[in-house]
Amino acid sequence: MAGYGDIERLLLSRVRDDPRPYAARGLIAGRAVRALLARAGNPHEGLRFLHVAGSKGKGSVALLAERLLLAAGLAAGTYTSPHLRRWNERVRVAGRAVDDATLADALETLRPHVAALDAEGDALAPSFFDLVTAAGLLVFARTGCTWVVLEAGLGGLYDATNVVTPAACCITSIELEHTDKLGGTLAEIARHKAGIIKPGVPVVTGALPAEALAEVESRTREVGATELRLDRDWWIDAGPAGTAAQALCYRESATGYEAAFELPHTGRHMAVNAGLAVGLVRAAGLDADPAALADCPLPGRGQVLARNPWIVVDGAHTAASLAALRETLDAIPAVARRFLVSATRGKSADALAALLAGARQVIVTRADALRSAPAAEVAQALAARLPGVAITCVEDPRAALETARRDLPPDGLLCVCGSVYLAGVALAVLEPVPQLGGERSPPLPEERGRG
Repeated sequence: MAGYGDIERLLLSRVRDDPRPYAARGLIAGRAVRALLARAGNPHEGLRFLHVAGSKGKGSVALLAERLLLAAGLAAGTYTSPHLRRWNERVRVAGRAVDDATLADALETLRPHVAALDAEGDALAPSFFDLVTAAGLLVFARTGCTWVVLEAGLGGLYDATNVVTPAACCITSIELEHTDKLGGTLAEIARHKAGIIKPGVPVVTGALPAEALAEVESRTREVGATELRLDRDWWIDAGPAGTAAQALCYRESATGYEAAFELPHTGRHMAVNAGLAVGLVRAAGLDADPAALADCPLPGRGQVLARNPWIVVDGAHTAASLAALRETLDAIPAVARRFLVSATRGKSADALAALLAGARQVIVTRADALRSAPAAEVAQALAARLPGVAITCVEDPRAALETARRDLPPDGLLCVCGSVYLAGVALAVLEPVPQLGGERSPPLPEERGRG
C-alpha cells in the first residue's frame, strides 16, 4: 500500500527547477489542471464549492467555514495551503487531515495522467500545485464530500483552484504581497484576487483599501455578481474580550439576520475572519450557526499552546498580520515578552521590529535554509531598529526553540512568529500529532512550485 514516502516523492518530483515566469502563466492558466482533471473523470463536477482568496486571513476563513459546514451536518472537505507540518494538512475531510493511504492513492491515480500530459508539451505539463489541487479534488469526490471549501493559492486569476464555479466566494483582504508576481499596486493585486469572481456568484468581502475595492466592484459589475461588503451589507460587532476569546455579534442588513456567539481567538482581524466565514456560508444559501465556532482551532494562527508561562505560535510575516498579532498579544496578561523569530529573504525588518518593540528578549533563527534569511543578517537588521533589546542568534530552529523556552518565567510569554515554516517547526516539537508524526515535510521554495 502506498504511504507517506510515496506522497512526498511524487509531489517533490513536480517542483520545477525553473519555475515559469508568473506573467507567462496567464497564457496557459488552468489548461494543465483542467486536462488532468478531465483525464481523471472530472471529479470536481459533482461537488459544490466555497472559494476563498485574499492577501491574509483566507486560511482562517476556510477553516472557520469548514466548521460551520460540519455543524450543519454536511459532508465537507477543505483544501488549504501551505501546510505547517505535513502534506496531508492541505486536504481535509470531515475536519481532519486526510490519511496517508487515501492521499497516496489519489496521487497514484493521477501519476500516469501527469506523464501523458508531460509528453504533450510544457503548456500541459501539470505543476506541483496543479497536481496537489487535482489530488485534493479527487479525494473529496472519493470520500463522499458534497461541499468543499477551497482556498486559492497565489492570487486567484491564474490559480489552479480557479477551475471551479463556486456557490459563493470570498475576498478576505488585499495588501501588497508577492509584488514580483501579482504587481506592485493594490489595484493590480486585487485584479488577481478578483479573478475568482464568477457570473451570478455572490462574493463576500472584508475591509478592502479603496484602490482594491474599485477593482472588485469592477469585476462584479462585469460578470453580474453580487458583492456583500463588510460594514455595508454585513457587520461583525465585538463585545467583551478575554485573554483567549471574544464575544461577537454577526448581523446582515438585507435579511435582518443576527446571531451572537463566542470566538476562541482574539483581535479584530479574527472577528472579521469569523464574520467572513458566516457570510460566505450564508451567501451559498446554507444554514450557518456561528455558535459552532466556539471551539474551532486555527493551527499556527495566534495559537496558544501553553499558559503560565504563555506560548503562542503564529505564522504572521506581513505588515498586516504582524500588526494583528500584536493586538492578540496585547490581550494576554504576561509581564515579560520573549520572541523567537525567523524572516524570509528580502523582507524588510520594519514590520517585525514594530512587533518586537518592548520585548525583553529576541532569539533569531533560520527556519528554512532556502527561504529564510540567515539569522545573523536578521539580527543585525533588528538590532539597528531595536536599541536596548537583547537579541541573540541560534541558526538551527529546533535548538533555537529550546533556547527560547529555557528559564521562561511563569508570568512570561514566548511568541514564535515571522515565518510559516518556523510555526511548523514549533508545532512539530510542541504539539506533535501522533497519527501523522511530528516531523515537518520539506518546504517548497516560493511555495515553490505553484507554476
